[in-house]
Amino acid sequence: MHHCLYISEVLGLIFESVRYWDDQCQREPQVGKKTLASLARTCHLFSPPALDILWHDLYSFDPLLKILPVATYCVDDTQWLTFRKYAKRIKTLHGREARVPVRFKQEIVSSLQHCPKTYLPLLPNVTELEWSEHSLSAIEDSGISLLRYFAGPAVTTVTISLVRWLAHSSAELAVFADLPRLCPNVTSFTVILSFSWDYEPSREVGRMVTQWPKLRKLQTCAITQPVMDQLFTRRALDTLSIDYHRSSPIYNGRIPDTVRKLSLGADSPSLCTRFLETVYASPTRFRLLIGMNEGQEEPDTEEMFHLLPRRLDTSRLLSLTIRPRSSIIGIPLWHTLRLREPLISALVEFTALRELDLDLLCTAQMSDADYARMAGSLIHLRSLKLGTANPSIMRPWPAASIGAVISVLTYCKHLETFHIVFDGSIPPPAPLGEPGCQGWGASNRCLTKLRVGYSPIGDATINVIASCFKSVMPCLVEIERRDREQEWRAVQNILGSY
Repeated sequence: MHHCLYISEVLGLIFESVRYWDDQCQREPQVGKKTLASLARTCHLFSPPALDILWHDLYSFDPLLKILPVATYCVDDTQWLTFRKYAKRIKTLHGREARVPVRFKQEIVSSLQHCPKTYLPLLPNVTELEWSEHSLSAIEDSGISLLRYFAGPAVTTVTISLVRWLAHSSAELAVFADLPRLCPNVTSFTVILSFSWDYEPSREVGRMVTQWPKLRKLQTCAITQPVMDQLFTRRALDTLSIDYHRSSPIYNGRIPDTVRKLSLGADSPSLCTRFLETVYASPTRFRLLIGMNEGQEEPDTEEMFHLLPRRLDTSRLLSLTIRPRSSIIGIPLWHTLRLREPLISALVEFTALRELDLDLLCTAQMSDADYARMAGSLIHLRSLKLGTANPSIMRPWPAASIGAVISVLTYCKHLETFHIVFDGSIPPPAPLGEPGCQGWGASNRCLTKLRVGYSPIGDATINVIASCFKSVMPCLVEIERRDREQEWRAVQNILGSY
């Protein structure tokens, strides 16, 4: 054996790379885990580091339950020592679709009654705990009651994703209420409910989060005003994400500037407006998720967009994301939210922005002048994403031409990420003929990749667009597209030939 393999750090790096084989190999799933298991059985030198990596992340309860001593009689210490050997290596537990049959669950609980108290919690070194149920059938065999045996003081991140809160028994919900005692050092807590219109556990979640003094990141349904005030008084919260529904309590007051990342999700534009009317905030990153229904059009969003620069600190905000979402599960209606007035007027006031993500909006009505106006105010942008990810089948023909690309690059000289939709069948304007100016007056050497989404392009303009791109983006090598594959590939090939 090579002497380098006796260095634990080198061996750890090699085995760590094996761990990611599962992400790269599609033909043979779990090839990374199988290789690590083989390495663990190779020799005493390989066994500890291979087992550490193999058991580091657990994405199913199956491996754990297979080695858990389950019996109605007293379990000897040897069996528990074997279990502990593997359990202590687990750092992340993802209980996705965690179904445990009732009979088996009873056997586990009976077995745990014989477990030495020094062995609880069963997973003493887990720092990240995720419990997810994404279907109604998962509720019947839910293993939530087992969490009290797995969770411990080492846990700092908790994620709970349930179908319906009231679908669980009082005994199972009591485990959630007991989490602050079991895991007193939580710094990040997320609770997601797939169906929350019949009941929103604002009070239950509120009682939990107030018992975590170290909490820095919170993603939750709306919680009551006293709880919010208590969290803000601590000034420890850094990231806050709230999802509002019709019956949600609305916060009234100022969110402290210690909350740097703020996210608001709501079932409708009117609910977003209702929240923005009563709150002031100074985040550096803000994300707005707007539920859209079939009957909602632009007038429903005007007041909401009008409030954005009046309720958010325009001099402090560095990143803004606006994404429409369907209020009805499985029915995407993103085409109902368009980038035009009054949103443009609101955006130009956020002059400190470094990142602007409107990739899911429809930008078809944006003209070259609209792009020039927006870019002229947002000159510090490093990332600009506009309309290339809108998945709606109703895609109007874009009004902007390649002139919009030139305008954005002229004003935003430091762009590193650029997504835009434009009409590529329109030839670019004539190059500038002014003294000292070459080409179209813009030259960005930071951009190596451009995403054009569903931008149309004609055969007659392929060469002139490639020439224009080479002038204004001399380092561009890749064009990402979702339509007109052949034509845009031809533009990319011409760029590579220069």
